[in-house]
Amino acid sequence: MPTVTLLLQLVKLSVEIVAVLALSSLSLHIARGALSRRTKYRVLRSIPGPPHTSFMTGNLKKLYDPSGALYGSLRQYGGVVKIHGLFGDVSLAVSDPRALTQILIQDIANYPAIDWSAILGLLGPGLLAHNGPPHRQQRKLLNPSFSPTNIRKLTPLVHEISRELRDAIAKDVLSGGAREREIDIAEWFSRAGLEMIARAGLGHSFHAFQGEGDAYAQAVKAIAPTFMELGTMVPFFVMNGAGGLPPSLLRFLGSSAALVSPAYRRMVDVIHTLRRESHAIWEARKKARKDGLDDGQQLLSVLLDASGEDRVPDELLSGHATTTLVAGTDTTSTALSRILHLLTLQPNVQDKLRQEIVRAQSASIGEGNIDGLAYDALMKLPFLDAVCRETLRLFAPLPFRNRRSLRSHIVTLTDGTSVHIPAHTEILVNIHSLNTDESIWGPDAHEWKPERWLKPLPQSVSQTKIPGVWGGAMTFGAGPKGCIGFTFSVLEMKSILATILPAFRFSLPQERKLEWRFGPIVVPGVRGEMSVNPRMPLAVEVLQVDSVPSGAF
Repeated sequence: MPTVTLLLQLVKLSVEIVAVLALSSLSLHIARGALSRRTKYRVLRSIPGPPHTSFMTGNLKKLYDPSGALYGSLRQYGGVVKIHGLFGDVSLAVSDPRALTQILIQDIANYPAIDWSAILGLLGPGLLAHNGPPHRQQRKLLNPSFSPTNIRKLTPLVHEISRELRDAIAKDVLSGGAREREIDIAEWFSRAGLEMIARAGLGHSFHAFQGEGDAYAQAVKAIAPTFMELGTMVPFFVMNGAGGLPPSLLRFLGSSAALVSPAYRRMVDVIHTLRRESHAIWEARKKARKDGLDDGQQLLSVLLDASGEDRVPDELLSGHATTTLVAGTDTTSTALSRILHLLTLQPNVQDKLRQEIVRAQSASIGEGNIDGLAYDALMKLPFLDAVCRETLRLFAPLPFRNRRSLRSHIVTLTDGTSVHIPAHTEILVNIHSLNTDESIWGPDAHEWKPERWLKPLPQSVSQTKIPGVWGGAMTFGAGPKGCIGFTFSVLEMKSILATILPAFRFSLPQERKLEWRFGPIVVPGVRGEMSVNPRMPLAVEVLQVDSVPSGAF
């Protein structure tokens, strides 16, 4: 009994010591932050931006409102915009292409990305969590797996999963006893996104089209809703210098937040499930590789093959798996939901796209290809490409990225002027404003016009030298931290659209109104519903075409 008492006393003492150290570190950071805020405010006082309505919250509350109204209007203030944060802090929203080239490519070492999931000990180590040499080493290791040549080899698998999605949608529609019924298409796209990245990346199936899936599948699908449920908590931290806190202190604060915030507690539970199951998946893959039962064709197989100084520790393997699944599921499924929503708003565009796909498929079958369009044929469909490019330009699933300046730095803007960015300034990479800049894209920059991609783009687009990795836009990021999987994401989107559009006609629901909710991920929802889960009910009609096999009925 005395031993137990002594142990309890030691535990209590340890907790008290950690709390004291945490509070001391936090106090020091607050003191430094006060000095930093005054410096930043003085240096950035001439930068234009929306007025703040509160000293306590600045204009962050309006900036991260689900309507996205203020965020969408930032462009009117220019390419560098001042954002008022908590307690007088200031940050910058940057959309000037020349400035972003310096921040994201030329001077990337001074502007590290902030991955809060890693800092708070959530997703674990992975490509998103690292900057500098560790990131370069991992990126170098993974780049061959995500090359166009390797992605091309995955086309048959992607087509196979697209057909499974088509059959699942048909079964859902026909279960109502008619050939047309309203179903939640966002749910099916989420399942497809998870199954795509799991089988192509890890060689593991979640059987996502059957029932609710296992614990891992449910946890991945819960990421976006749980993140949205946190509201502005994460953006408040991101835009107010918390990146300067020691990671150990942030993890301590995160654990404390979990005690008082049910939403954060749910996020922690979801992530713990992901990390536990990721470890189990990798252990199974390693055993299969050892037993000669693994073909090594998956995107992340290269991590198992690495040796010597490139050898990847088990913890990092799990981190890569979790990061890949989370990053690759919600973004692509959201983009597909947006495309279908736009096609229901313009049925003539939907019909035109369907006709292009059916013609290409008929020609492909005539050439003896019965398992879907070959990679080159799919990529070269002009109107399908135009629809994807225009949607991703105008409606980026991830509307911003975060960076933080380590040192004071001067960036040059497109007009030749310069801006002094103080040290420790939080930077919002404003993807939407750059993608819809009228001086670049023309007066119709805010309109959805796929046909703009069927003719030469304005000369201003090529002259501007937008630093994005795909499509002349910033949707997939830029530079060494740009999305490594964008080629796979584009293949996935095009394959799914080429599979489901000949099989179904999509229309708006009769009674419910659809809306899009702004946040770290922009997700669809139903007006008046309080659910944080992505929701997009559409009327789906099964068409009398050969694309739907009789087995689906």
